[in-house]
Amino acid sequence: ESVNISGKGIGVVILGYGEQKYKEELNQLAISLDIPIYFHDAVPVGELWEYIGAVDVGVSLATNSCVNHYFMLPNKIFENIQSMTPIIASEFPEIKNIIEGYKVGICCDSSDKKSISNAIRRLKEDKELYSDFKRNLILAKKELCWENEKKLLENAYINVFKKYK
Repeated sequence: ESVNISGKGIGVVILGYGEQKYKEELNQLAISLDIPIYFHDAVPVGELWEYIGAVDVGVSLATNSCVNHYFMLPNKIFENIQSMTPIIASEFPEIKNIIEGYKVGICCDSSDKKSISNAIRRLKEDKELYSDFKRNLILAKKELCWENEKKLLENAYINVFKKYK
């Protein structure tokens, strides 16, 4: 299927190890789209923000291959928020709640190349939308942080332990 994005001004950085066959397939796709792709080994969690914060857009596209994927909320969504990086992600319920609720990116059909390319093109071309996402990331970063989540988790544990005392 043909997609309509220009490779000019677009590059892809992939962090992690991954299988060689998968990397080769991604590389062939990038070549067919005339987009440079860079593979980098996994980095320590403490350095991750430096890499994520250096890109214009974070991408979290999983396929709906099982119920677990459909209801997932991957760490990379929060890593991008904390790095102030707008996101293109799968339109699964929990991901969509965060992305659209905070207006920090675009959800698309991760099984449809055209939907993905439209999301990329939209973020690349609509500078006002991109700026809105960057502004909205400020609130999302303050609210969706470990310091706040830690309190919720502690309270949940306290309530569970109270029931069994």
